[in-house]
Amino acid sequence: MQEYKTLIVGAGPCGLACAAELVRQGVDPKEFLLIDTNLESVKANKGINILPRTLELLDYYDDLGAKLVENEAGWSEVRFYAENQYFASLDVRKAMEKQSEYHRMYNVPQWKTELQLTNYLKSHGVNINRGISLESFEIKEDHVQVLLSNGSSLKVEYLVACDGAKSKIRKSLGLKYDGTSLKNGSVGLHFTTDGKVPIDRNLHMYYSEKGIAYMMEMANGVYVLGMDLTEEEETPYISDETDAYGQKKMLPIPTEKAVELFHNRLGFKVSVKQVDWETRYRVHHRFVEKYSVANRVFLVGDAAHSSSPSAGLGLNIGIYEASNLGWKLAFTMLNLTNPSILETYDTERVKEIKKMIKFLQGQQDLGDMKGFARYIRNFGVALVSKLYKVYPEIIGQNNTTGSLMDVHYQSTLTAKSTKTELKRMAPGRHVPNQLLKALGFDGKTKGYTVIVFGKDPSNLEPHLKSTGLIGNVIAGDSKLAREFEVSKPELLIIRPDGHIGLRSESVNAQVCLNYLKLNSAAILAEL
Repeated sequence: MQEYKTLIVGAGPCGLACAAELVRQGVDPKEFLLIDTNLESVKANKGINILPRTLELLDYYDDLGAKLVENEAGWSEVRFYAENQYFASLDVRKAMEKQSEYHRMYNVPQWKTELQLTNYLKSHGVNINRGISLESFEIKEDHVQVLLSNGSSLKVEYLVACDGAKSKIRKSLGLKYDGTSLKNGSVGLHFTTDGKVPIDRNLHMYYSEKGIAYMMEMANGVYVLGMDLTEEEETPYISDETDAYGQKKMLPIPTEKAVELFHNRLGFKVSVKQVDWETRYRVHHRFVEKYSVANRVFLVGDAAHSSSPSAGLGLNIGIYEASNLGWKLAFTMLNLTNPSILETYDTERVKEIKKMIKFLQGQQDLGDMKGFARYIRNFGVALVSKLYKVYPEIIGQNNTTGSLMDVHYQSTLTAKSTKTELKRMAPGRHVPNQLLKALGFDGKTKGYTVIVFGKDPSNLEPHLKSTGLIGNVIAGDSKLAREFEVSKPELLIIRPDGHIGLRSESVNAQVCLNYLKLNSAAILAEL
């Protein structure tokens, strides 16, 4: 029987990102195994929307985020139409200027993100074992016993499920996948054209009595179309068979018919030269109440939740979760912390996914409004658009759920601060990469980062780095004190995922050690 500390099932964006974080924190590639059922990465133009915060996380892996969008088209504006008439727009750049070094959203096919992560892993000696799936597993007291499709039996300390929305691991655990599903399905189309299309490289949202449609252009001349269907439109393309949620299964819609439906919804015609990808999907808003079982098995990405593909958040949320779990798993595998730190993955992420699902359901309800309510909605969107141009920072900071900029972790890893006036820089919030980089942090050092404002940290550095948990001790720049909401000498501990773990106006090594001991191993007992 082969033994590994961790088995990661699924080499999509989540599994690859989780493995990348293990590597970043110094885990030997021989200590974990990464498997995937597919013989190669699926090169479909799905999962195309990548957010600034996701790019910041990917930059931790040899500037992967910057490389990913180097030659890709970004979009900065959402343009709204009602009954085919333009009525409002929102420019995301104005809100993103102080929140991220990336001021745009980017259209990057999922397979390109996977390719960059794969290259990073290969350069660090990690192999992806393809054509292998998990057959079964059994949770024991101190390990998980696993049987693979190639006949191999494994003994692993931790099992990470990145095996998608139809997760075999989630189903085997018997976890409820509660939530809602829209009655009618949707259709998506990625295509090239030999004609002119009357849109620019931004996201265009079309509201009508029948529902929502959207359209945008990617960097390579591929256009993306998506829309939900009415019962009348969908009836010819549903089966008598039912799915796992008791709803009738969807049938493919011929391309010619799909294009006709889009024409009716958009108010203009497009000439389709070649279809790169066509899909039928039903919007589900579902999530598991537990992200982990027995502190041995962990669910990441679509294995733990499902949301509208048109929102483009699935890949982004999954990478965020992989980052959260990855560093905690690495610390545990390296015997730097107590395994109880892994419990905070569930504590932190379940709260955030509940908030996200609520937000997405609200967006769906907004688009589905009928009759007079539609006019109220359109008036509201237009009003916000006008306010946004005058107060971009205020409006933007109050509407950041969909950009993952308002993630606020609260667990044993987040020490409460006595500074009640904190806004963006409260414990649990993330520090924008551009601020960390301004202090000399490149994201590639292992462990926590300690930032000291108002005092010389050089006398703290040797003691703190001896813990093995702190990789950076940085002197805060007085010019950036305002950005960090600092007015007097203060110490901050930044987690490996960029979130603030501690703020203390007592600037000494013991403050740091007390924080680390919350989830530390015995090695810190005498420090």
